[in-house]
Amino acid sequence: MAYTEILPAALLLSLMLLHGCSDSSDSVTSGAQDPTLSVYNDPGTEPWPRIQPNVLIEECGLDPDILATVDATAPYSYAIIRYGKLCHEFYHPDMPTRDEIARNISATKTLAATVFGRAVTMSAGLPRPLSDMDRMDEWINDIDFNQDALVAHVLAMVGFNESLAFGQREFVYDGDGSREINRLSDVVAAAIAQDPEHFGGASTPVNLPSARYLTDLA
Repeated sequence: MAYTEILPAALLLSLMLLHGCSDSSDSVTSGAQDPTLSVYNDPGTEPWPRIQPNVLIEECGLDPDILATVDATAPYSYAIIRYGKLCHEFYHPDMPTRDEIARNISATKTLAATVFGRAVTMSAGLPRPLSDMDRMDEWINDIDFNQDALVAHVLAMVGFNESLAFGQREFVYDGDGSREINRLSDVVAAAIAQDPEHFGGASTPVNLPSARYLTDLA
């Protein structure tokens, strides 16, 4: 099963919240137009800067009153990261706290796809850039699923099928990562190994900038 370190997320809820907090007619969010907020502060491998409620408008362009209203009715824990800052966290009373490991299941797929996409972007200038159209066996050995699988097939969790022809592929969720999806971690690690300094000194996918909360690709 897949895990993330701390942030159980309700992504749809967060997107709705951001939309609600960015109404151009609301004077409270006018701070979001501040040029200083347009600068992305990537914390790299350091902890996310936590923003206090009394400076949310200035630092994140978010209304703390709206966030408090959402927190009062939110059925899930969630977090909002904006401008490279951890702007808000809410931990539902019936769910793990900040200091507990949380099972995120499908939320981890989003994080995994983000990490892989980040690796693709960062490898673009290397002699051997990473692509989802690469064959898996171009990057790793000991493949125990379809030997002709592309990275894209594994991302889509169809790489185990006997036939990868269009219309012949069946999707089956790789729930514990034991079938194929976790091999993407090895693929990204192989891409990083070409030039770790080019990837910000990362040695594994977990160490990629902005990917610290990912512990598994399942």
